Parts: sequence; structure tokens; C-alpha cells
Amino acid sequence: KLRWSGDTASGTAALALCDGYKKSLVADAANVIDIPSPVAITPSNVLAKLALVYAAIPAAVIANQEELRLYVSSPVATAYRAAVAASNTQANLTQALDFTYLGIKMVLCPGMLSKSTIVASPRNNFIYAFDAEGDGKALRAINLADTIAEPVIRTRANMKVGFTHVNGEEIVFYNSAT
Repeated sequence: KLRWSGDTASGTAALALCDGYKKSLVADAANVIDIPSPVAITPSNVLAKLALVYAAIPAAVIANQEELRLYVSSPVATAYRAAVAASNTQANLTQALDFTYLGIKMVLCPGMLSKSTIVASPRNNFIYAFDAEGDGKALRAINLADTIAEPVIRTRANMKVGFTHVNGEEIVFYNSAT
């Protein structure tokens, strides 16, 4: 949840640790390609909304389909599966659903929470930074074999984490409040 929905102003302890990708995308509205007037996604409109997102992806980004991903929230994934099943009984009943849209891999992101969210982007546009706070002296390793005769080593360190994006002009963002 923190990766996509982190928000230091949220008031929710687990999400207030750092800002996530969604907050970064909203803050970069001048560069990110935002789909206007997003609505809640349902099985009856999910294919049309995916078509809107697809149409907004820059041609140079679509040309590199190996790197391109459609990151979707759980409600979008559920609606997509239902829509595909309704229009194609063979895929629904006899084989596993190939989770792609027009050849673009879709990635289920439960951390987007229960909103109708779709993000189209090359996968290398999202940065996950992880850093140790302080120096090596803050790192602790405790061999429990010496104290309680258990063959386990426990470690403790102060760490920082951060999420952001680059190349906003390559990212399409559909983010409904519901």
C-alpha cells in the first residue's frame, strides 16, 4: 500500500511514512498525461476506459511494448476480468486469462487501494529508493545462538524508503476518486 498510496499527510500511520507513486503523479500534473473527468470503473465501461488510456500513450512509448505496463487497481482488474469473461466464454471457461490489453502487460497493484486507477508507463519510470540511515555503526546483528541457543541471526537497522517517478510525459494517469 505504501508504494502506491503513501501520503505523509494521510493521518494513517502506515501510509504516512512516505509519499507514494500516486501522490508523486498528482504533484507532477504539468508533465504527467492525466485523463480528464475519470469515473468509477465497472465491467460495462472498463474496456472503454482502457481505450482512453491507450489512446493517450505517446507513440514512442507504445513502440516499446516490452517495457510498457498498465498498472491497475484491484477494482479495475476485477472489472476487466468480468468484461473479458462476458465477451469471450472460451477464455473464461477453458483457459487462464492472459492479463494483457492490446498486447500490453497489465500489473495488478492492490496497493492502489479501492479506487479506479490505471497508470500506463514504461516500467523503468518508477523509482524505489532504499537507504540506510546513519552509518554502519547503527546496524546491529545479534547471533541468538549465543543467548538462547537458537541458530538465528537477527538484524536491526534504521532505513529510509522513497518512491517517485521520472519522465512524466511518458506516463498516463487515470485516477478516479471512487
